[in-house]
Amino acid sequence: MPPSHDNVQLPSAPPNILHLAALPHQASGLCRGKVLAAFLKSIGFIIPLMDAMYANYYTREVMVILVREFQTPDEEMKKIVLKVVKQCVGTDGVEPDYIRHEILPEFFRNFWVRRMALDRRNYRQLVETTVELANKVSSSTQCSAGLLHVPCSLCLLLAVVRAE
Repeated sequence: MPPSHDNVQLPSAPPNILHLAALPHQASGLCRGKVLAAFLKSIGFIIPLMDAMYANYYTREVMVILVREFQTPDEEMKKIVLKVVKQCVGTDGVEPDYIRHEILPEFFRNFWVRRMALDRRNYRQLVETTVELANKVSSSTQCSAGLLHVPCSLCLLLAVVRAE
């Protein structure tokens, strides 16, 4: 259920942005292919305009669709998914713990594979999205000097990417 917006003033939100409440639910089962790609592109530009509380809620709603689409064989859809994940994760209000537990395992399982990393069409978007994830996750935790766990491996990857 979306956050209640009775008596809440949203100076940063464009008018009628909260009328999008039903869109993720409608798109989750009905849209495929180019229609889903267009929906994801548009929602990727709308969520960063929302207030932090609403951005967190709608990011969680649309992330169900995005995580499902992590497995798509369509290269163009993968680029769109990566861009939308980057846009949503970079938004204020999206919690690092949510990213760490709900997004990162599937992200690494589906995107950081040899074929994807070597693909010239997608590798730049893959690196940019990974950097955004690393910035968001690593900003909330400090690395320990022990075994590499997800935040530390993300920080290591971020350091390698920045060195290039």
